Amino acid sequence: MRVATWNINNVNKRVALLVDWLHRTQPDVVALQEIKCPTADFPTAALQEAGYSSLVVGQRTWNGVAILSRNADPLPIVTALPGDPADKEARYLEAAIHGILFACLYLPNGNPQPGPKFDYKLRWFERLRRRTEELWHSGHPVVLLGDWNVVPTDADIYKPDTWRDDALLQPEARAAFASILAQGWTDAIGKVYHKKVPFTFWDYRRKRWERDAGLRIDHILVGHSLKLQDAGVDREERGKESPSDHAPVWAEIALEKSRAARKPTIDTKKSLGSKKAERTTKAEPPSTPEPLAQYKAKRDFTKTAEPAGAAAKLPRRSKGAAQPLQFVIQKHWASRLHYDFRLEMDGVMVSWAVPKGPSFDPKVKSMAIHVEDHPIDYNSFEGSIPKGEYGAGKVIIWDRGTWEPVGDPRDGLGKGKIMFHLHGQKHAGLWELVRISKPGEKKQDQWMLFKKRGDAWARPSTEYDVITALPDSVVETPLGLAEEREQVVGTTASALRTTPPTLANARKSRLPAKLEPQLATLVSSVPEGDWIIETKFDGYRILARVEGDEVRLYTRNGNDWTEKLQQVADGIAELGLTRAWLDGEIVVLNDAGIPDFNRLQNAIDNARTRDIVMFVFDVAASVLAPVATKSKAAPSISRVKITHPDRVIDPSTGLRKIDLVRYYESVAEWMLPHLRDRPTSLVRAPTGIMGQLFFQKHPESKMPGLKELDPALWPGHEALLAVNSADALISAAQMNVVEFHTWNSSRSSSPSPA
Repeated sequence: MRVATWNINNVNKRVALLVDWLHRTQPDVVALQEIKCPTADFPTAALQEAGYSSLVVGQRTWNGVAILSRNADPLPIVTALPGDPADKEARYLEAAIHGILFACLYLPNGNPQPGPKFDYKLRWFERLRRRTEELWHSGHPVVLLGDWNVVPTDADIYKPDTWRDDALLQPEARAAFASILAQGWTDAIGKVYHKKVPFTFWDYRRKRWERDAGLRIDHILVGHSLKLQDAGVDREERGKESPSDHAPVWAEIALEKSRAARKPTIDTKKSLGSKKAERTTKAEPPSTPEPLAQYKAKRDFTKTAEPAGAAAKLPRRSKGAAQPLQFVIQKHWASRLHYDFRLEMDGVMVSWAVPKGPSFDPKVKSMAIHVEDHPIDYNSFEGSIPKGEYGAGKVIIWDRGTWEPVGDPRDGLGKGKIMFHLHGQKHAGLWELVRISKPGEKKQDQWMLFKKRGDAWARPSTEYDVITALPDSVVETPLGLAEEREQVVGTTASALRTTPPTLANARKSRLPAKLEPQLATLVSSVPEGDWIIETKFDGYRILARVEGDEVRLYTRNGNDWTEKLQQVADGIAELGLTRAWLDGEIVVLNDAGIPDFNRLQNAIDNARTRDIVMFVFDVAASVLAPVATKSKAAPSISRVKITHPDRVIDPSTGLRKIDLVRYYESVAEWMLPHLRDRPTSLVRAPTGIMGQLFFQKHPESKMPGLKELDPALWPGHEALLAVNSADALISAAQMNVVEFHTWNSSRSSSPSPA
């Protein structure tokens, strides 16, 4: 049996080409995509005359799919991809023909990415993965045909680097395709062509057909119980007059001798629609999925030094002789610094990306994104991933050792709760990973990593921060096991609750100009501990800043609402506070004394704020800062917008741009007297201190606050710069200035820099 798929790109415009190709090649089943017409306008009669019955799911102008069958009527199974009743795009169709189920699909393109179209593509891919897994286990022979809008590897495109930002080549899409292959399906073209695969798509622009500058994005995947005999691409169809930009892809298949074809029945349709339905025949056991398929799909091992690796074979272990399981935490300077947390399980390293790293403080819940499994070999990887490759950047082994699960870790991974002991060079004691997102609900599988409350190694973050204290590689600077190097150094849970923070050495700082309110974090279950209920006010969050006689009111987004809520501000002024921030919520109470949100909205909209009251639930009346400043005129960064605050400036310490901003702000009082009115050369590090540095002496780029000096100071040269204010200092930090080189004279002195 010959089966084929063709993105026809407007069937009515190319019906003559289609019919001509059908007469010459005589395929038994054809899947069409992008028919671009409603079902009623499909050229059913012309195809019937050519000997083909049609099953169509059309859509006006865009999309649309159809299945053609020679000498048999297609029996419809489903006419939309299950999983999202709100998705009305015509992209998926299943039909049974000659005892085989055929699925025709047109996967979303996803461009531009990143963005909502790419997010839709990944959601659609996940629904497809669930459906293909169901089909694989249904017991029926199945073929998947269509335009997948995925280039599986760099070998499937003429020049991958020119398409690197396109949605067709993104690692997430490639990994999704690989995860479907890992269910056991056979890629027909990939199986037949071992060296150079034929392309299936050539853009209309820049003579890409003539230059064979193509891509392979149309795929036929063959299921179990079917034997693949041959496959190919009818590329000459792309060279016809007014062609589609795709060429037909075909495969010759046959039912295996051990399995006879059977006529589809209503029971067949039901079994495909429900996992609980009784199967009419026994399915052959599926091939074991490749556990590292997603890992491999995201990487080109001809370019990256990361281990290609394979899942480790699990040794037979006798009782009492089990080898300890490994863990590793790698510090990874990718697009943003993060920490890759990996636990050995079933021959692979189950992995999470932890943006802010672990904390010994049980109060700190570190976000952890569950990512693809890694090979055991990855535990020894240190080095740089090349630019343009997945996860490009420097990687060090920040900690490693062994771990002991509490309970069954496989069961915990499935249920979303893993408890374990770590025995590492930096980490020890009891930890927990808890899933906070529902499986499949979000693009990312979100977990939380945290230290267990009550563990002897727990320490408040004000006392100890392992990220700052121990920033280096344990390969370059071995520490030995923490449990052997130190006795239990932490505090108990009761100590964490009862020991107040010491403020003996704290010094007053200027009242912050802005504060961000603490917000709740959504979790799937209540964390362990003794909890009480706090009243939920049905109102608007408001922060009040009190300094001297002035009271200002701000929304959670920083908007000044003082004039709207003058009566509330006046009430706060009567409290007698001199320096404070108040965090609370404004409400309007109904006759029963209960907050009424509609009344609050009406009061604000109609400027009738007499009945608005503010409930205060957090007070900071004596503000402390980690860096002391004496002057009442201490600088503020409120007038300088800081972009990319988390960009890493010093990879050796993890120092970020925002840290540099805060440092300049804290020392401005002492630094500015040495800068004021002195011509200054700036050393800028736009990509961090490990990247290229350059001097700037003249106002060639705009830096708000920096003063342009009189060009007469240095005749024959452009104007020089001076850093005369805190705003200028912070503006320099925004422009990645890491050094200030001043003349030894001021602008009023000698023009010579000596």
